Amino acid sequence: MNDKLSLQDINVGMSVKFNQLSNIYDTWILVEEKSIGADGGIIRFIGKEANSVSQAILDEGKPIGCIYNDSELLDEDVYFDE
Repeated sequence: MNDKLSLQDINVGMSVKFNQLSNIYDTWILVEEKSIGADGGIIRFIGKEANSVSQAILDEGKPIGCIYNDSELLDEDVYFDE
């Protein structure tokens, strides 16, 4: 279960490890953890933008891992000013 997944591979209700989601960009994925600090859990939300559905999940107060990998960070020529 350590294979990297694509957006087409995942769906709500699916059990995943966080490291499996590292190749999915520009998409919000909310994963309900079995316990705080877990290495994965059950996908509760998938979307291009946060919305009332994702907010309702966060408002439940359960341990949630919020995954968002920004594709702009893939560009090696990105520099950050300090």
